[in-house]
Amino acid sequence: MAQPRCNIQVERANGLILQGLKARIFDPIKKYGSKWIQKLPRVVWGLHMQRSRATGNSPFFMVYGSEAILPTDMAIGASHTQNYDQGEAKTTQRTDLDSAEEHRLTAALQHARYEQQLRRYHDKNVQQHDFNVGNLVLRRVQSPEENSHPHGKVPLS
Repeated sequence: MAQPRCNIQVERANGLILQGLKARIFDPIKKYGSKWIQKLPRVVWGLHMQRSRATGNSPFFMVYGSEAILPTDMAIGASHTQNYDQGEAKTTQRTDLDSAEEHRLTAALQHARYEQQLRRYHDKNVQQHDFNVGNLVLRRVQSPEENSHPHGKVPLS
């Protein structure tokens, strides 16, 4: 059974991955047939580290309860890596674990606000149309294959 909302989310994620790959491998002069497999982990890692407008946190933070320390942070000596103390890190880790549920609830509230803003924006910019019997409307005629699949998509043979 098709789940349109889930399909849209998956297609959006796939689109973000493709967008990241295109920026890294596209070179009009050279062939780039197998370069994408080498670049894919970096693109996915970047998406995991990117803050979401919907939740205000990165997917990494939502899973682990704290932000990752990147290799570049270590290389350039970022302040949060220079002041590292093992004993304090264990205390901070316990605090982070204790507050993980609070972070999830905050993210859920932020996501609800974000969706409400999207709905308001959509409703404000979409014009209401009323149709009556006898009105002329433009209708797309679909082929029989398109009628049998959600979103008019046809599986590849």
